[in-house]
Amino acid sequence: MDKKLKQIKNEALELCAPVFHEMEEISLYNTQKVLEAFRKHHLSAYHFAPSYGYGYDDPGRGKLEEIWCDVFKCEAALVRPQFVSGTHALGTVLLALLEPGDTMLSAVGTPYDTMQSVIGISGNAPGNLKSRGVHYKEVPLKGDTYDLEGIAAMVDEHTKLVEIQRSRGYSLRNSLFPEDIKKIIAVVKAKNPKTICFVDNCYGEFTNKGNRSSLAQTSPPAPLSRMPAADSHRPVPTSAAEKTSSSAARTSSLSPASGTRWAPTPLPIVLSLKASSLRRT
Repeated sequence: MDKKLKQIKNEALELCAPVFHEMEEISLYNTQKVLEAFRKHHLSAYHFAPSYGYGYDDPGRGKLEEIWCDVFKCEAALVRPQFVSGTHALGTVLLALLEPGDTMLSAVGTPYDTMQSVIGISGNAPGNLKSRGVHYKEVPLKGDTYDLEGIAAMVDEHTKLVEIQRSRGYSLRNSLFPEDIKKIIAVVKAKNPKTICFVDNCYGEFTNKGNRSSLAQTSPPAPLSRMPAADSHRPVPTSAAEKTSSSAARTSSLSPASGTRWAPTPLPIVLSLKASSLRRT
């Protein structure tokens, strides 16, 4: 390499070193948090064995959601492959929470495009919220950021739900930090303690220390949607299979059949067996 280019490279790396160090610290913190949850809940290869459904439940699915609750410090979690996207998950929760006549308020301007179709402010998607009688309002951005005074002015006794989108989507505003979300929740709860604060936390988990669910603890509990994005920057993978394989976990557990100690089959083999059994059925 040319000496001048090498000097430029070294100077650039030196300038970036504090940022890289911070990212590494966050990565190690969250990796430890997830691995401790694995150990606490005794995750093993048994939980990746095939399940035949009818009348037998799914221990792997239950264990994943149990770990999810522990990692994110929330009361309940729904982690299923039937949710094909983040918008699908968010739409499902909104349709469950909002009834005809309810008012939904977007606190940080217009949501991103696919959420607009779920709400019904663009396109004509079947079963959108507006077609079901849900009223929609939004607080415009102020200088490419959220407007706390505007939010306070628009929250009233009729506001059933406030949607807080952490990611900027395709707009030019900055993504929200946990401190920003906490400020918005505080303003909403001060105006109407019964209002649900619904956080679209895409691109949020594993990029900071702590959990978004703890942001509501200064006021009456508010349901928070938990959705680490599959394509976001994350120090640790977001599925149980990825987490276990990436950490090369080789845990021991009690065999449900014999009650004796056993060494589980390495995970890649278990997953391949599961895939082949599904093909046979």
